[in-house]
Amino acid sequence: MKNLKTKEITLCALFASLTAILSQITIPIGPVPVNFAHLSTFLAAGLLGSRMGALSQLTFVLMGAAGLPVFSVSYYP
Repeated sequence: MKNLKTKEITLCALFASLTAILSQITIPIGPVPVNFAHLSTFLAAGLLGSRMGALSQLTFVLMGAAGLPVFSVSYYP
């Protein structure tokens, strides 16, 4: 695996944080709410490429596994 440049690491971190922020915004359509995490995932893959986009989403998942509240929580009253 080649060494990552500072710009690539920064972009991965930015897209991981963008996914964390956009996953909190939900649209309650029907029985299953839709959030904007899908949009940031597609943007990361499209703008960063497959390798760096996957690395940014892996960073997002690892942030959630470490205990940070980054995943979407939707409650219906």
